Amino acid sequence: MKYHTHIRGFTLVETLVAVAILTVAMVGPYTVASHAITAAFTARDELVASGLAQEGVEYVRNVRDSNYLYNAANPGTPVSWLNGLSTCTPGPCVVDAAISPSAIIAPLYLSSVGLYNQRSIGTISPFTRSVSITSVPVGAPTPTEVLVTVTVSWSTARVPHSVTVKEHITNWQ
Repeated sequence: MKYHTHIRGFTLVETLVAVAILTVAMVGPYTVASHAITAAFTARDELVASGLAQEGVEYVRNVRDSNYLYNAANPGTPVSWLNGLSTCTPGPCVVDAAISPSAIIAPLYLSSVGLYNQRSIGTISPFTRSVSITSVPVGAPTPTEVLVTVTVSWSTARVPHSVTVKEHITNWQ
């Protein structure tokens, strides 16, 4: 007696259909994860850029305050409340606490201790910061108020981004 056993296996078409279904089922979660990672990096960079922009405004405020204190200590030789910021008027310029403002817009550097600077200390960062100072009203010969505009630009995943902070600063004298 002859026994024929039929062993059924998957055909090539059945295997291809199974692989296609599995591929479609996996692409969705991977796409979502990829977009989530990109969004997280963008949010991180935007937070850093916001801090760098606010730091630019604080630099201008510090120069104004230092000039005020200088004038209080030296009433015979007063300086302008914007003394030291002529490069930024109308701008743009770059600012750093350790160097004089410069008209050359260059990337910020990240030092080994986590501080951003314009002095080429550390590794180059993706951020650039520019500061512009405009008198209010525009064109006033001796302004008592200025509009400080700080823009920080960078790219995340080859997509350009920027954050702009604007603040009015007045002369204390």
